[in-house]
Amino acid sequence: MPNSPTSDIRHPIFLVAFILALTLLPHNIVRADGITVTTTSEADYAFAQQMTFHITAQSDADIKSAVVVFRSGNGPERRAQATFELSKTIDITHVLRLTGNVLPPFSQVTYWWELSDAAGRKQNTLPQTIEYRDNRFAWQEAAEGNVHVLYYAGDVAYAQSALSVARAALVRVNEELAAPLPLV
Repeated sequence: MPNSPTSDIRHPIFLVAFILALTLLPHNIVRADGITVTTTSEADYAFAQQMTFHITAQSDADIKSAVVVFRSGNGPERRAQATFELSKTIDITHVLRLTGNVLPPFSQVTYWWELSDAAGRKQNTLPQTIEYRDNRFAWQEAAEGNVHVLYYAGDVAYAQSALSVARAALVRVNEELAAPLPLV
């Protein structure tokens, strides 16, 4: 019966159940014409030593290429080709050596993977970011306006002194260059 109370209730309940099911699905599955990224790619690092990127993906055809693309801040994109055995399912960990100042400290690193398979299909993961901080120390921060001082030794008075010196230097440099103060 189309106008029965039961049918009126089932439709909204079905809609709510469907929306709830969609929100509970893993958000880390990306699929395009046969290539499925089955986990969100991950990154971790040991400061000034290495950054490790990881991804798991599968395809109907052998995956033949996996390139991790990354950049620091607004810097240039860098590409690293991962080495692995051709397969329909891959579980790759690519280690990038960070010797030689590859990434500036205290920057945001944006990265994503570009995958392609033997059938000619390509898939890019969604860009992700990781904060690249010098994790060898327990940093603290003192800030005033657009000046931030990071420190790992000393007390709050030391940090406030460094902050005052930095603010005064910023004003002097600004006057010398006749440029507007940075907005941050």
